[in-house]
Parts: sequence; structure tokens; C-alpha cells
Amino acid sequence: MQRRPFSLRRNRHGFAAFTAPKGDGRLHARPHDEESANGPLVSAIVPAYNAAKTIDETLRSVRAQTYRNLEIIVVDDGSKDETAAIAEAHAGQDPRLRVIRQNNAGVAAARNAGILAARAEFVAPVDADDIWAPAKIARQLSLMKENPNATLCYTWWACIDHRGRVTGYGGRPCAAEMLSRRCAAPIWSAMAAAR
Repeated sequence: MQRRPFSLRRNRHGFAAFTAPKGDGRLHARPHDEESANGPLVSAIVPAYNAAKTIDETLRSVRAQTYRNLEIIVVDDGSKDETAAIAEAHAGQDPRLRVIRQNNAGVAAARNAGILAARAEFVAPVDADDIWAPAKIARQLSLMKENPNATLCYTWWACIDHRGRVTGYGGRPCAAEMLSRRCAAPIWSAMAAAR
């Protein structure tokens, strides 16, 4: 089986997008530079409500990032299932991870609580049912460094079924004009500078 990484394409507006690999339909990472231990801190924000079926795999994918200088903030939004216990178990295994509990206020309030608690220069939201490719953060940071005036970047994404097979792709290049009109990029694949 040949493994091919996502590729980076720049559009005519200077924005970049990661494109998905062709082939076996699985996501694969490529090696990155070794500065991840000394690079800027990135906060991964995970709002979660009754996500016991998915949050374990989500947190495994975030913890497995090739870029290591992460703080991982899970905001349990008043879950009635084992979401908080699963997140706490991960926190017990990884000092980069902490859990904030709040009464149910909705995903936006949970995400905002995580952003307010973040200490990092960059914030990367991730929903509790998402799985990140291993080099997602490393590649987004690299893009942000190449474009120092950029305050946001995002990736294309793949839809994955319950067996781990890619069933489709989403996302598209987003011009500055679209962003200025508040046509948002997909938050679950974004990274933003906390400026």
C-alpha cells in the first residue's frame, strides 16, 4: 500500500488549503521538522457534550500530534454520560490535557470557555467527534510561519465512516473577501492566532 500525504496548494489569493490524498481512502501523515518541542504553544479546544462514544478516539488523535507543544482543553458541557470520566482518564495519562466542567450551555459556550482558559499563541478547535491527521498542527503552524500576517488557516477535511474509511471530502479555498463578509471557514479544521 502506497501512502501519500495531504498536499499543500496555494490559490490565487495567497490562501492555502490542504488537499486530500487519492488512493486507499485513509489519512496518512508525513514527517515534519523537529522544532515542535520548542515551537509556540498551541491550545486544542475540545467542547464535549454526551460524547462518550467518540471522545476517546478524538483525544487519542490530538495527543498523537507530531507537534508536541500542545495544551489540550476539554470542556465538558454538562454531559450525562461518561464523557467527563473518559476525558479525565486521558488527563491522568497526559499532563498537557485538562478538563473543565460546566453546566450545559451549548457547544459555542463550551468552545468559548475553552478559548478563555487557553494560554497559547494559537488556538485550534476540535469537536469531540473529530479525528485529526497526525501532522495537522505541525503543517498548520508551518503555513502560519510562512505567512506571518495570517491570523487564520484551515484545512480541508475528510468524512470518515464508522469503519475508518473516507467517504468524502469537504472544504474549499477561502478568499480574504469571503472572510471579510463573515463567510466563515470551517471551525473544526481551523487554527487561529490568539492576537
